[in-house]
Amino acid sequence: MSAGTDTDTAPVLGPVKRHTGVAGQVAYSTTVTYPGEVAMRVTFTGSLYGTPGPVVVDGPFGQMFVSEPERFGDTFSAAWVRAFYAPQAPTAPHPPARCPACGITLTTDRKMRVHAGGMSCGHGPHG
Repeated sequence: MSAGTDTDTAPVLGPVKRHTGVAGQVAYSTTVTYPGEVAMRVTFTGSLYGTPGPVVVDGPFGQMFVSEPERFGDTFSAAWVRAFYAPQAPTAPHPPARCPACGITLTTDRKMRVHAGGMSCGHGPHG
């Protein structure tokens, strides 16, 4: 592996095992090993019906819902679990928020004032 590539930090997955539940519920478990870390066991639980959501992941850090599970495939499966850990293309950053009255780029503090105080961007009210 060469330095600076996604494969330098990509995890290695063990075999993905399927566990059948009731009423279309299914779970997939695997071990995940990130470079330089101890292997951890994770289990994803979802439904065979419809889109892949909701999906819950249970691992050493507790249980969490997977946000927007459709990002990793149209159906919940072992391939979905592998896609969850596959390197993802970076997303484009959101353009900076601007004051609708004067066009100044808004920081987080200024965004709060705009939402809370109408047309104030921190440089006084606009009218």
